[in-house]
This record gives sequence, structure tokens and C-alpha cells, in this order.
Amino acid sequence: MKQVFALAVAALTLAIFVDAAQAQRRGRGFGRSLIGIEQVRKELKITDDQQAKLEEIQKKQTAARRELFSGIRDLPREEQRAKFTELRGKSEELNKKFTAQTNKVLNADQKKRLQEITIQVRGGSALSSGDVAKALGLSDEQTKKLTAIHAEYRTKSRELFQGDREGRREKFAALRKETDETRLAVLNADQKEKFGKMKGKKFELDRSAGRRGGGNQNRRRRPDA
Repeated sequence: MKQVFALAVAALTLAIFVDAAQAQRRGRGFGRSLIGIEQVRKELKITDDQQAKLEEIQKKQTAARRELFSGIRDLPREEQRAKFTELRGKSEELNKKFTAQTNKVLNADQKKRLQEITIQVRGGSALSSGDVAKALGLSDEQTKKLTAIHAEYRTKSRELFQGDREGRREKFAALRKETDETRLAVLNADQKEKFGKMKGKKFELDRSAGRRGGGNQNRRRRPDA
């Protein structure tokens, strides 16, 4: 039961972090989790004073999320899913609150670089983030298409997550690649060029380092889109 609970929390947390249709409205939660990775902090040139403040923010956030989801692990699996859905809005509000606190710690250059790294890591799912969509000038029709694409991704992702574990990582990677290609196809040539520039200097995230350390959020990982 504890393992099922942990997997369910990971699924909900990642859905909140990278939901292509709603992530920006949630305050760029994935950007907030990335800053817990030492490699990213070095890239941003985080000072000791900033690090101390960020660690304090993360402690408060962890405590708040633990309180929000307390007691769910003892529920039957189906009731857990229903409860997670019920708590999604409150979790989004927590993400907004702590992301705002994080942004106050970073300077303008750090926030810009973090957004570039976030876009690179999120891939095509970043297209529906509020700032990205606005910068690219996405039309209502494009937004609807991206929302539909993401809904299909989440359905297929959930099926993979609940299915046979064998080859799951490879299947997730293939699904994400296919989904990203479909998302990019929604953009016109100018938008594709601009989206590429928004990624900034190439950043190779060492995901294994993220799994080895950097806080609870880096241990709660599942293939994203």
C-alpha cells in the first residue's frame, strides 16, 4: 500500500509540475523543483545566502504538501485517485505560493536562465505555459489542439504507468518523443524558431544526479511530458 501511495503521489506531483495545459497557471512548479538540483543551482550561480533562503522555502513547502496529503495512504487505491483529484486545486495554490517566494530570492538573470532550462527540460509541454504561449502568440485554435494532445498523452501515460513494468521507461521516452513532435507540429515556422530561441544556451541536465540527491522532489520522479 505504501508503494502504491508513493507512486500515486509522484504521479500527481508530476502532473501538477508539467501539465501542459495548466502548468503556467500553477506557477511554473517544475521550475521550482529544478532549482533543488545542484547542477541547476551552479548554472544559476546561486549564492550561499540565496541557497539558505531556498532551502527554507523548500522545507516549508514539503511540510505543507505533507499536511495536504496526510491520511490518503490509508485509503483504497480508487479513493486515493479521487482524493488526489479533489486536492489538485489546493496543490496548485501551494505551488503558486512557494514559486512566488522562490522568484523573490532570484535576480532577473537567474529567473530568465531558470525559465530557459525549464523549457528545455519540459520540451513540448512548455508550449502551453502561460508566458510561453503568450510570447509565441498562440491562437485559440492552437491552444485547443495542444490541450487535446496533452489529454491524449496523459491517458496513454496513465495506461503505461498502470501496465507491465517491463520496458516502461523506454515506452515513456518513446511516448514523450512522439507527443513532443505532435505538439511542435501545431506551431508555424516563425513560432518554431522563436520557441527554439527561448530555450537559450543548451543545458544538459544530469537526471541521475537529480535522483542521487537534491531534496525530496528530485527523488519523486516519473517520466514527464
